[in-house]
Amino acid sequence: MKNYLDILFNPQSVAIFGASNEQGKVGAMIMNNIVACGYRGKVFPINPNKKYEGKDIFGYKVYPSIENVSEKIDLAVIVVPRKVVKNMIVQCIKNTIRTAIIIPAGFGETNEEGKKDEKELTRIAENGNLKFVGPNTMGFWSANISLNVSMGYMSPLPGNVSIISQSGSTGVVICSELRGMGVGIRYFVSSGNEASLSFEDYLEYFINDNETKIIAGFLEGLRKRNKFLNICKKNVTKKPIIILKAGTTDPGIKAASSHTGSISGSDEVYNATFKQYGILRAQNINQFLDLIRAFICINLPEGNRVAILPGAGGMGVLTADASDKAGLNVAKPSQGLINKINEILPDYWSHSNPFDPVGTQDLSVFPTLLELLLESNEYDCVITNVIEIRSLLEQYFPQHDEGKQIKQMMIEVMDSTEKSVARRQIKILNKYRKPVVFISHVYPNSKLFRIFEKKNVLIVKNPDSAAFVLKSLYEYNRFLKKIKENSQTTIQR
Repeated sequence: MKNYLDILFNPQSVAIFGASNEQGKVGAMIMNNIVACGYRGKVFPINPNKKYEGKDIFGYKVYPSIENVSEKIDLAVIVVPRKVVKNMIVQCIKNTIRTAIIIPAGFGETNEEGKKDEKELTRIAENGNLKFVGPNTMGFWSANISLNVSMGYMSPLPGNVSIISQSGSTGVVICSELRGMGVGIRYFVSSGNEASLSFEDYLEYFINDNETKIIAGFLEGLRKRNKFLNICKKNVTKKPIIILKAGTTDPGIKAASSHTGSISGSDEVYNATFKQYGILRAQNINQFLDLIRAFICINLPEGNRVAILPGAGGMGVLTADASDKAGLNVAKPSQGLINKINEILPDYWSHSNPFDPVGTQDLSVFPTLLELLLESNEYDCVITNVIEIRSLLEQYFPQHDEGKQIKQMMIEVMDSTEKSVARRQIKILNKYRKPVVFISHVYPNSKLFRIFEKKNVLIVKNPDSAAFVLKSLYEYNRFLKKIKENSQTTIQR
């Protein structure tokens, strides 16, 4: 199986059955994306239509049939009408093509006829020593060779996160969101109906891929549960696996079945399985994105004692509530730490955790307090706010000239001050290497955030997200330690 997937994700040559230059056609979208991302292999558009005779598509010579291509083809991309997909697979097999992507829908996810056609496709492919993605797939992305074989509008950054999605459109959204947050992707695959290659096959490949550091999956249902369990058992201490499990309610389960024909199964069973093998579960896309970025940006918390340094009192209360509900310990500070903070803040500050800065106008206080909290060793992690005031100023609309002048002056001051504070905070993070999560409700819609992203600093949108991330990573660290302890005990025995 590994050889198939090596070829699939690293093809040196690609043939596009149904290639087109007509805007709006899937064949044109596929060709455009291959060219747009700078694929470094050979491209062979296939289209028997007489209008393409002697013509090019996106700069590549068009061939009427795969029979006219003399070179070896590693990957076939099939975007022809559903009724002729089978014929294309037969042609691929005759020409010793071992991997394919079948884009068209209308197979096992639709009706009995579609299921029958899908089974026939799978039978022909298996007999012909060919593995395929789909059908009913958006395609995939491979950073290794800058190959974007998809019908989605996305341009992922290269990186170390590999993603499997049983929903093509959701997968494209995830890839696009991660790009906006500065996160790179090694592989992305929209698995479609999984008639040949399945979620479990991709998962196994990514676990064994040295350059993949984090694995994330949008899962509606498993088709090879026993294989999934065996893979996860072998992976236990290797790489973090993050799953966004859909189809948890009766309507969701029915929707999953009609979407890709997947069998969702009991949510309790999935929860138990994930817990047993240390798989992190997200309940929504925001949590999913936050967890992916968390493993890139912060170290695993050694404990659950959290310090809360809010931008204002109300946010501190919300963060304390979220942290306590998540199972984090909003621990009280020692008198020694309180005494140190007394030298920085007015005497009416909270004298407790959260460390309310009581509306201070001196923004340089925030990095100073952050360093005190980290060096104290009284806390395992910190939740704090990004000092980003410009967005608020931009929503301020004074109706008199003096107010307009004050607004402009404040924007200019804040632009410089916010960057200075951010750089000091980042310097402190690098010094202490403890997990710190920043909060900003306007993330990622400010240029200031790019300073944090370039240095792999984690920003989330609200207190609930911050608490969820730290709780999840703390529990994951506990899981790893427990596995290690059990292994040592076994060896000693």
